[in-house]
Amino acid sequence: MKKIKVAALILTLVTLVAGCGNTSNEVSENTKAATTPSQSETASEEVASNESEKQNTVANTGSSVLIAYFSRIGNIDSEYEIDAISSASVVTQGDDLLGNMEYMADLIQDVTGGDIHFIETSKQYPSEYDSSDNNDLDIYVNKENRENARPELAAHVENMDVYDTVFLGFPNWYGDMPMAVYSFLDEYDLSGKKIYLFNSSGGGGARNAYSEVSDLEPDAEVEKNIFSVSHSQVSELTDPDMQEWLDEVGYDN
Repeated sequence: MKKIKVAALILTLVTLVAGCGNTSNEVSENTKAATTPSQSETASEEVASNESEKQNTVANTGSSVLIAYFSRIGNIDSEYEIDAISSASVVTQGDDLLGNMEYMADLIQDVTGGDIHFIETSKQYPSEYDSSDNNDLDIYVNKENRENARPELAAHVENMDVYDTVFLGFPNWYGDMPMAVYSFLDEYDLSGKKIYLFNSSGGGGARNAYSEVSDLEPDAEVEKNIFSVSHSQVSELTDPDMQEWLDEVGYDN
């Protein structure tokens, strides 16, 4: 009788342990499902993380080349959900999501070994495209252009004097450079430096960027041959494309 009771007790304990194990698995799966972000949220976080890393590369690494760029991605409301498939401002590279200008800056860095600086504004731009809303990005940018505004910058270059070559990248906004790029040019005296411009657009090219930069930096040598590409073709660019352009303009690293 005693053996039977012991056997029954052991069987009961085994059953309870097995039951606890199943419950633990269910909780684990439920927690995983509840905390797994949506694809668009993950895309936003990845792009924001990439841009944050770029901001931290401002300090000089011993290179005499600076690659400064402005991008809509990284300067907009962090709640913006990025559609990695349809967004004209995003390039997919394996599992990474990059802004167009970030992607181009990375290619230039591959070829030149320069330091990258992300031109970040203190106040983020609206993320919406809704003409009935005062928070519309197009309306906001158009207003900045009309007022010839100079947005305050949140990130700054340390020891600009150590660089003798500056690559400056930007998208075409309303047929002009973004006003934040003007803020960058106002902040730094690039006298004596060689400036190369790179750009993406919906088809309008870099417009008057050469003359604008030349006027703002009269004592710098601004290259007329701008690397300008349609945003739909950015993802097709490779290191050899950048090298070909640099060879054309006589860049000597």
